[in-house]
Amino acid sequence: MSEIQSPEQPKILEEKTDTPEVLPVGEDKPAEEIKVVGIVSQRYSGPIPHPDILRGFEEILPGSADRIIRMAEKQSEHRQEMEKKMVHAEDRDSLLGVIFAFLMGLGCLGVSLAMVLFVPSQAGAIAAAFLGVTGIASITGAFIKNTRSNREKEK
Repeated sequence: MSEIQSPEQPKILEEKTDTPEVLPVGEDKPAEEIKVVGIVSQRYSGPIPHPDILRGFEEILPGSADRIIRMAEKQSEHRQEMEKKMVHAEDRDSLLGVIFAFLMGLGCLGVSLAMVLFVPSQAGAIAAAFLGVTGIASITGAFIKNTRSNREKEK
């Protein structure tokens, strides 16, 4: 291969040294030698790109900005729907917990009453008392747990 040489010779720029130029006291450097370097930083956060970036997408592919915005809207709707389902499920679970604790407490109280009536000995009374306390404790525990979880949700 042959290399083609340009008829113009490259210009050699004046080399600058790293040693600072010493100026007499009170004199400033000429304006052409002062350089200002700045850094600009931008930060953007959100479900859709920054408007400048969105404009770039639109220039490259017309209609893409609308598609991106629609996609963000659909994602937002989906997230809100899922949050509603979670809140509904938590409410349902909380209500069912209270209902079943109440039913279990009533069952324990009913069995303890039956034990007192049908087993009149001391062992029957002790077992009935134990079941009765267990039933009341389950109702109280479910109520306290439900109240605490509702307070945490409000915060």
